[in-house]
Amino acid sequence: MALLDELFQDPRTTRAVDGGFHRASLLWNLPSTMMVRAIADLVTWQKRLETRDTLAAMDQSRLDDIGMSSAARDREVAKPFWRD
Repeated sequence: MALLDELFQDPRTTRAVDGGFHRASLLWNLPSTMMVRAIADLVTWQKRLETRDTLAAMDQSRLDDIGMSSAARDREVAKPFWRD
């Protein structure tokens, strides 16, 4: 139990152990790191949706301009937003 208490303490109120890195800072920063990652994932997914919507609306002449076949476009458009 003492280990859990130590891990969840605010590192700003704890002193360094042996002058080294304190474990508490790892878990203290975890929620903000997870939030940043979640926001980055949402932005990436939104960009994929927009790109695939744009591809779906392209006619053959535009696909030729970007060097993509209609079969490749159809495969890309069919992917779920979370798949790269």
